[in-house]
Amino acid sequence: MAQVFVQLGLSHESPHDDSGYREGFRDYLATHAQPDDNIVLADPSPAAVEQLTRMWAKHPRARVTWAQVDAAGGEPRVFWAQPVGSPAPTVFTQDHELALRCCPQGGLVPTEVPCLTLRELLGAQDDIALLVWDPTATEAGLDLMSLPNLPRTMCVQGPVPAEVHAQLRALGYSAAGRAWGEAGSNRMYIHSNSAADRGRAIAAQARVTAGEVVVRARTVLPTPDERRALVLRTRTALDRQTESAHVLDPSHGLQLDPVTRTEVLDAVECVRQHPDQRWSVQVDPNDEPANLATQCHDRHGLWPISFSFPDAWSDRTLEPDRLLSPITPGYPYSFTDPDQYLRSYGSAQWGITHRKAGWDCFRHVEILASGAVPLMIDAAEIPRYSMVHYPKQALATAAALAHDIGGAPDPQTRASFQAFFDRHLTCEAMARYTLEASGLGDAERILFVEEQHPHTSDYQSTLALVGLKRLRGEGVVPMFPAPWLYSDFSDEVGHLYGRGFGYSRSLDPSLRSSAERPPAPDTNPDLTAFDAVVIGSISRNVARARELLSLFPAARTIWIHGEDSPPTARQVHDLRASGTQVFVRSIESRTQGDARSLRRRARG
Repeated sequence: MAQVFVQLGLSHESPHDDSGYREGFRDYLATHAQPDDNIVLADPSPAAVEQLTRMWAKHPRARVTWAQVDAAGGEPRVFWAQPVGSPAPTVFTQDHELALRCCPQGGLVPTEVPCLTLRELLGAQDDIALLVWDPTATEAGLDLMSLPNLPRTMCVQGPVPAEVHAQLRALGYSAAGRAWGEAGSNRMYIHSNSAADRGRAIAAQARVTAGEVVVRARTVLPTPDERRALVLRTRTALDRQTESAHVLDPSHGLQLDPVTRTEVLDAVECVRQHPDQRWSVQVDPNDEPANLATQCHDRHGLWPISFSFPDAWSDRTLEPDRLLSPITPGYPYSFTDPDQYLRSYGSAQWGITHRKAGWDCFRHVEILASGAVPLMIDAAEIPRYSMVHYPKQALATAAALAHDIGGAPDPQTRASFQAFFDRHLTCEAMARYTLEASGLGDAERILFVEEQHPHTSDYQSTLALVGLKRLRGEGVVPMFPAPWLYSDFSDEVGHLYGRGFGYSRSLDPSLRSSAERPPAPDTNPDLTAFDAVVIGSISRNVARARELLSLFPAARTIWIHGEDSPPTARQVHDLRASGTQVFVRSIESRTQGDARSLRRRARG
């Protein structure tokens, strides 16, 4: 008698990719199914149905059905997708809020999908050898008891919810390891009709459990990241030239723990608990970043620097029309219009953000430039000398109020954040700080060096050039011009980092120096014509920087280290020994103790 193998649709929220889910099922059938067995597949996404039809075209007994399958059946379900031709990643979900996060530019298209019960999908076929499904894709669950016979084997995709596990146990199923894929991607269950079935399930689960024990045992050992940090810490301790002031990263290279999607969604829910609640947080007008920057210089012998943004968005307002921007960290999205991108932030009270590879993040300044208030969910953890130019205390207070009270800041708070941005976080304000901190506030003619600029961009370096140009105009001469910085640039900028949003075409053509016009730029300029030399990225221009240092006074040279990770103690020693004015974006990413405890807690 022919058996039936069934696979239902995969949720958009599944932690595992669709291709592995589909291919795992196909590979499983290659060893467990017979030629006369029936294969039934269902998916609510028309695009997925097309792909499945092609995948199973050569199998004579495979049937692909366009439908949402759950216990309720009946009326069609409404799914949401991005507009046809949209550059946004594919999204097809019943959760309108999720769809908006993945397609924040709007224009979502509703699609009515037929809804069937599992019994309606299978018809008269009742000998189910395997049923594969994703609990997160079936909001109403599956009515297994409606079937004439329970499936002999069940594969549940993803981490199995406790209630689903309990339901299957109550129906007589025993956990039996996993069907395919990586650990945790699915769990297999066998219906225990006999002692042999139960024994088979126990053996399969024992193999998986043994593997999990080995994995857990490995977690007590130092990770490669921790071993590298230990080696670096030991070298630093033994290096007689290294002083405590040279250590900008007490964790010696341990990476920041990523902020999870769950933490982001928890913040969203807190804000939405009381959407009409309004409260006030005022940025201290006496909070001058220069004071903290001076403390940092006194301690470490170098200056902190932060990301900046060319201008406040022209349409920013104190009366946004929505609570939260739909742009949500952790969800893929794509914009082609920078103005539409800023509008998605500026039309909301909050823009959610958090650290990425480093604490300073361009998304922070994009939100501030749009006029929204950043809901930086980890603001309270920002180290002392990181993000010096941001209103850190106000960010932390606002995040705490969002968590405890919900709602959003009032217009006065929004205005306070906007005023702080205007004073300290525009590119021009950051350039002014850089020159004044260096004692070069009188410099009018500045040579700017960034070798990769003709072809690509670097946030910190590029923003530094934009700021200097706005401050000193034609007096700033790029050794390697970036024509895409000017508003009259007509070619595409999509190849630039972040699609060039925020900085490309941000300069008026009148600021272009004669050296930036054809013929080709002079890579051996007369240095006597300049008051200062700025190396936009010392990490990417080491050879050129050393060459210029032999020809130009170190005291009138600025080196910028704009990487996500702090320089090592040895690198700090060398930077300080150069005698130049050194600016570093990432300082004190975390204390050594914090890094270790957070990592151990995450493993546990």
